Amino acid sequence: MDRLFALKVFCVAAETLQFKETAHRLAVSAPVITRSIAELERALGEPLFIRSTRQIVLSDFGRQFLPKAQGLLDESEQLFQNQGNDDEMHGVVRIAMPILPFNDEILAELLTALEPYPHITLDWQVGGKRLNVVEKQIDVGIRIGFAADSNLIARKIGKMHEKIVIAPKLLTKLGEPADFADLKKRYPLAALADENTGKAWAWHINDDEQILANPQFYSQEMNAILAAVKSGRVVGHILDCVCADALANGEIVELFAEVPKIQWPVYLYRQQQSVTPARVKFVFEELARIVGRRFIQAA
Repeated sequence: MDRLFALKVFCVAAETLQFKETAHRLAVSAPVITRSIAELERALGEPLFIRSTRQIVLSDFGRQFLPKAQGLLDESEQLFQNQGNDDEMHGVVRIAMPILPFNDEILAELLTALEPYPHITLDWQVGGKRLNVVEKQIDVGIRIGFAADSNLIARKIGKMHEKIVIAPKLLTKLGEPADFADLKKRYPLAALADENTGKAWAWHINDDEQILANPQFYSQEMNAILAAVKSGRVVGHILDCVCADALANGEIVELFAEVPKIQWPVYLYRQQQSVTPARVKFVFEELARIVGRRFIQAA
């Protein structure tokens, strides 16, 4: 048994609580994960996980063993570090970001974290278009939604959902909609444009409700849609993090607040490679910390 690899498998499995996802992250087959955990449990003489048909959870022993395993892995990383790692903190890191209201704050914090590494060059790309990560040589990025890519190592760092919002003056003029059919029939709607096709995205409310709007305003910029909503021209379907301030200060109000909304996962990703430069790993971990904290604060 490769004990260091088995410890790595255990630590990743303890984070994901899914052997299939662990296999994906480590670029091995699921049976390799199952076998490594079983061999480690035999060597330790204790179960690390409690398994059921639906899920796995850490055992009491597993929870106690986890910090020791993580510490051993950290020590092994330090043991094998050499002067060549300093060279890895030179070069370009390409980052793909969706359009988020706190992008400037994220960038400012990341640049502060990179102050000890003046030879790292950031290529900071912001937009809504789904990029070909390999073709565009993207090192690290954030994606919103459920789409998976087997070429990526992804870490869930938060979740967000849309709210249906309207300006008070338009609500006074038209009244509150009776239901979604009434909303679509009587109200001017806005839609987000798909940067890849130019077509308007449907409003995905939840698994049971979807509105394919005939928009009277649409844009690739969600902030532009928010501006149109605040003006009283249209009703919008806007990410909670984008419209939070306008809701808080009363510029807009929420419709159908009681209706459950789809919770979109937010993933930080990097390319799955046999060797990943230290600078890319550093930026990945810093973004996980910086962006993840914002979702925790918003929860």
